[in-house]
Amino acid sequence: MGSWTRWIKVATTSALLIAGGSAMALGKRVVLASEIEGQVVADASGAPVAGATVTRRWTWGLNDRTGTEQTTTDAEGRFRFPPVEARSLGAALLPHEPGIRTEILLDRPGAEALLLLSLQKKNYDPDGELGGRKLNVRCRTDIEPGANGLFWGTCELVE
Repeated sequence: MGSWTRWIKVATTSALLIAGGSAMALGKRVVLASEIEGQVVADASGAPVAGATVTRRWTWGLNDRTGTEQTTTDAEGRFRFPPVEARSLGAALLPHEPGIRTEILLDRPGAEALLLLSLQKKNYDPDGELGGRKLNVRCRTDIEPGANGLFWGTCELVE
């Protein structure tokens, strides 16, 4: 009886590990932060801010996972971040409204870091921050961040 019970425990544990591993690999694909393209300009005249460091920080409220990426503006002040994707078994199984905060910051030599854009995403859809609209923004460095339509910052949507 003892070896039979032990065999049942080993078989059950193995099945759970295999099923759990497969479930994690098959977890729901989620977009935590959508692709964003933008341009940084110095003022209303549109003078580009070239060679500045742009940082994207995001926090996923479901599990407090965070991430940071950096890029540098080109000669025309342009920058781009690809989408941030993950797989989540919890997101697939647990009914919830995700809370994913994304911030875009600008660092320039001799100046304090500037918050260009702050977004709160409440779904896992690509381009879900603004209801399916692509995140293509133009951000200014000469104004203070504030409520700017659908988000907070110094940016405006470019159509």
